[in-house]
Amino acid sequence: MDTPTESANRNVCLLTLGDITDGQLENISKEHCYSRGLKRKYLELHDDVDGQQEHNQSLSPADDCFDDNYDACQSEIESEKDEDEEEEEGALGGRRIVEVSVLAAKLDEGCSKCSTELKLSSCVGETRYGLGSLLKIHCIHCNEINNVPTGKRYGQNTWDINTKLGAAVVFCGLGEMTVNNFLAALNIPTVTSVTFKTREREVGSIFEAVANETCNEALAEEKKRSQDAEKFSVSFDAGWQTRGSGRNYASLSGHASMIGEKTGKILSYAVRCKKCRFCDKAPVSAEVNKHDCRRNWEQSSKAMEPDMALEMLHDLKARDFHVKHLIMDNDSTTLAKAKMSFDPNIQKNSDFNHTKKNSGK
Repeated sequence: MDTPTESANRNVCLLTLGDITDGQLENISKEHCYSRGLKRKYLELHDDVDGQQEHNQSLSPADDCFDDNYDACQSEIESEKDEDEEEEEGALGGRRIVEVSVLAAKLDEGCSKCSTELKLSSCVGETRYGLGSLLKIHCIHCNEINNVPTGKRYGQNTWDINTKLGAAVVFCGLGEMTVNNFLAALNIPTVTSVTFKTREREVGSIFEAVANETCNEALAEEKKRSQDAEKFSVSFDAGWQTRGSGRNYASLSGHASMIGEKTGKILSYAVRCKKCRFCDKAPVSAEVNKHDCRRNWEQSSKAMEPDMALEMLHDLKARDFHVKHLIMDNDSTTLAKAKMSFDPNIQKNSDFNHTKKNSGK
């Protein structure tokens, strides 16, 4: 139920609207920032937490409905770039992720022109790069505008916080929309798709290098614990991103791994992918731009499993680990391919989990 004040404010606003003709009301509706999709920017311009209450009290209900500041709001949006860099002027709203030590050190250095101490309260804007920002801090002594970073950078203006974000989303299996929804709920500026994909690809190659290194370490440990080369055994299984029904296998990608019997650690892994967005979008007659293409399979999705098994068996053999026993499910195709193309004497042991599941059917 409305309070007397809320009820009175609404009545005043309705009375004001009643004095306007239909044509004027239609023009206002079209031009107002809320109707033109600028609601978020409009709110940011008025999101001064300390002065919000005073601002609201100074405006009449009519002024609140028809604030002319949407022009400034529109011009700010039009000046924004469609790239990774985003400019914002005036008092900052919302929250930011900062490295306290870096920010404090830059503030202690003082103004770049006169060395006067800088204060966060003198911030007049920012340039955002994903989750990182360059705060524009005004010097009260010489009027110089100083760019103060909120975190560490490396290379050609690459922000460490954005690289950490890329590693986090790959590790947790999150997507751009989920991450931006999470940031928006915390009132933290969202990350553009350019920054998101660039940093995701950057950390992806690092993850692969680390994975290969850990596989080598696990293989060395497996050799040491197995000792007898005639008893080298691995557990093998494959998976797909789309579940197969038994009659239809239409997944666009598949993955598989071989795990050492003694250590229980992954010794080798393989991935098959049937789709590449860059290649698919390129015209048939045009040359595809250079990119990190991961398409490596054109046959059926079901055929991925034996092919990945053969790849890993040969990979382990090249690293002096000739597999003699393959612990796997009851997939006869994979075993037949292994006997024909790898080692006719390789032995197959049934996996306990698959055998137990199949016996219950």
